Amino acid sequence: MLVAGETPIAQAVARIGAEIGLDIVEVHNGAPEPAAGDLGLLVATHGRDELALLRRALESGVPYVGLVASRPRGGGVLAELRSDGVSDELLASIDVPRASTSRAHPG
Repeated sequence: MLVAGETPIAQAVARIGAEIGLDIVEVHNGAPEPAAGDLGLLVATHGRDELALLRRALESGVPYVGLVASRPRGGGVLAELRSDGVSDELLASIDVPRASTSRAHPG
């Protein structure tokens, strides 16, 4: 499982993943790149290197591709990938929880 980012969420996912027995590989500056055979990729980079990582994971057939982003940022990333030629079919496989859920409370 690849985890990209030095954010608290990325650190928590890496820690929890290791605790449940996943082989966690932290991605720094886009390396290592996602490849066939990887279990998944979680991107929580606040905008750094995310487009290339997401595209590579999708094109490699990585089974789980997740992006931690706000609703506006998640939608923007998907739009950028779409305008760069990534198909809607591949884009639909990116899990962007904040972009697809409603807030529990207003504000």
